[in-house]
Amino acid sequence: MRRIKFQIAIIILLFILLPLTTKAQSVTYFGRIVDSETESPIPFAHLSLVGTNIGTVSNEEGYFSIKSSLRDSVPLSVSSIGYNTSTTVLNNNQIDQGLKIRLEPNAIELNEILISAEPESAKEILTQAYLRIPQNYFLKEHMITGYHKESENTNNEPIYIIEEIIEAQVPEKSSEDKIKIYQLKSRKKELQNVKKFKIDYKRGGAYGRVNSSIRTPRRSMRPDEMKRYTYSIDGYSVYNDRPVVIISITDSKKRKPYSGKFTIDLESYAYIRIERNKVHGDSMPTDDWKWTNHSRVEHFVQEDNGMWRLNSSSYVGKWIKKKTKQEFQYKEIYVTTGFSEEVNLSSTGTEFNYHDELYENVSSDFDPSFWGKYNYIKLNEAEENALKSINKQ
Repeated sequence: MRRIKFQIAIIILLFILLPLTTKAQSVTYFGRIVDSETESPIPFAHLSLVGTNIGTVSNEEGYFSIKSSLRDSVPLSVSSIGYNTSTTVLNNNQIDQGLKIRLEPNAIELNEILISAEPESAKEILTQAYLRIPQNYFLKEHMITGYHKESENTNNEPIYIIEEIIEAQVPEKSSEDKIKIYQLKSRKKELQNVKKFKIDYKRGGAYGRVNSSIRTPRRSMRPDEMKRYTYSIDGYSVYNDRPVVIISITDSKKRKPYSGKFTIDLESYAYIRIERNKVHGDSMPTDDWKWTNHSRVEHFVQEDNGMWRLNSSSYVGKWIKKKTKQEFQYKEIYVTTGFSEEVNLSSTGTEFNYHDELYENVSSDFDPSFWGKYNYIKLNEAEENALKSINKQ
């Protein structure tokens, strides 16, 4: 009799715990961010689950994929410079459906921001932004976890892809120590014979993206170098309901100009977005290839304590083979998925030096479920097709 009562109690307990177990399971939402007026994709929009530290960004075609352990209604906040912030409530019915989230453009005029004051010049704004870096950014030693992806392609067809989850130990800005990168999980594959296209460029993957953030300001950001650059205010907009200014820069002293744009928060003078572009000159006569141009984009987000940190960093470089005139493209993106002031390693991983080439690391399987527990950037159509063909081999 006691045994029967015990079994009944176990069954009742299981029914009680079952909803909690189901609720704790991870679910995936995916979709695309587009302009509400033109339906054109919005690349690198910032997405975050309200009330959590879970976030990601859309890829260059506006697609996103984000995971949550919550089964109930989940508010998803989406923001991008020049658009009104949108909040969409996610629910169970949307788990297996592709979402289309439309952001409304939002541009404001100068007199809506500065009512009683004379507008500052572009150089004055940039000077303030540079001087306030110590007040605006988290520059103490910290740990970050992130998703890193790089690929090479020709004629928009992938010839090589690597993805990895990394943990980085970032020293204080004033420290001479190098950033330590730990590879927690990785996968890579040569989609074609990449060796004959390879150029000596790789510098440890995610290291370059993490280190190129606000820790190492470029010359164009420093007041003592401003005399060599031309600056102009492109316009004003709104980001996360805060006024921002967009400033264009050009290095007019170079034959192949360096250019870019800074998006700066007008309340804190914090850099929100930094874009850098450069057109390359001729390569060495002995080289069979030459770089044509490259661009970098870094995006920052604000924490609850008011401090800003790197959220995503992307790089695109193009080169051409002289003999065949065949064009190639190298693309790389890094997205921060975790941030901690604790500097102890949370996981064991493989540390690699920033001079190491990821080509030499051990390849792993391209199983789509490989990244089940992480947020990641959705692969584009060409990459998806390439991976499907590999999985059939």
